[in-house]
Amino acid sequence: METIVDKLFPAIKQFGPILYKFLSAIEDAPFIVQMEPTSQCNLSCVMCTRTLSPKPARDMSFEEFERVAYAVINSHSWIVRRLFPQVLIFDLTGIGEALLNTRFLDMVEALKRRRVTVTLADNFTLMDDTAAERIIRAGVDVLFISLDASSKQTYEKLRRGAVFAKTLGNIERFVKVQKRIGALKPRLIIRCLVMSENVGELPQMVRLARTCGVGSVSFDHLNPSPATQHLKVSRSAYERAKRQALQLGEELGITVLCAPYPKQSHARCTRPFNSVNVTVEGHVLPCCFSNERKHYSELAPFSMGNAFEQNVVEIWRSARFRQFRSMLSQRRAPPFCGDCYLYRLDSARDREDGAGPSEEPPRRETQT
Repeated sequence: METIVDKLFPAIKQFGPILYKFLSAIEDAPFIVQMEPTSQCNLSCVMCTRTLSPKPARDMSFEEFERVAYAVINSHSWIVRRLFPQVLIFDLTGIGEALLNTRFLDMVEALKRRRVTVTLADNFTLMDDTAAERIIRAGVDVLFISLDASSKQTYEKLRRGAVFAKTLGNIERFVKVQKRIGALKPRLIIRCLVMSENVGELPQMVRLARTCGVGSVSFDHLNPSPATQHLKVSRSAYERAKRQALQLGEELGITVLCAPYPKQSHARCTRPFNSVNVTVEGHVLPCCFSNERKHYSELAPFSMGNAFEQNVVEIWRSARFRQFRSMLSQRRAPPFCGDCYLYRLDSARDREDGAGPSEEPPRRETQT
């Protein structure tokens, strides 16, 4: 059954960042908070930063979580906190597998008691009936299922350590638990990172979603590092697979969300204006891509502060963070933004200290 969230989700995804930028300017506080519950993971995915440059194993403690979450919530006006808390979005997603943190589900339940919106991403290899029921009964709003292939061979090649049949069984069992409880939330979305290894399976991902009882599929792009350049997909291959996936989605009644091809537009970045990313070590970063793209030892110089030592909202309001946002407003990319796959700058005039994209803009259909 399609909910109002399902119907509005594409529009929210498209126009939400601009709206949240406006709201954050009014409240002078972030409306979207991404927190990394753990750096541990049970898989060694070939495209993951953690596999290529492992972080030391660490869990965010429940006390550290509370310090960050409640600082953000309490910084907002009475109107937001009491009347419209759902406009605050907490995404408990990071490099690791969240269910390995034994207090993770306690964090989820604590946030939902404050009536804020909670989103998660999970690889579903550890999802059992107990975790499923707690997530559903807590009222999690959106749950992204990290599933990057429709075939056993490709899936287990990309997500080393995972068993395709077991993961699909866990997804189907979650859907059954949700139906038994009679809950409309969370909205389930299969999230697929598009790569050269799996681009040919995009249409079948839509069919697989239908088989598993999941109503939406989201195709996103890898933010490649030098070690994963070979996984980049050509524009022609992506556009062809995207057309097929969208057509099949219409036929099967599955919502298909497709990210634009990397750097094909001159979009302005809104993330540092409406959101904040807090790593498992407490580093406050402008966005999640800096956490995904950099070796963990490189994060500290780019950190705006440590949310376990300072109030995260005070860091958000600091001169350093304001200067960062000002640079983006003037189309001057701070050094570590240059290799972001989303936003393209076209000349040295648009870059700060000459830092810019680490690659040329995509060339028509021949780029691989």
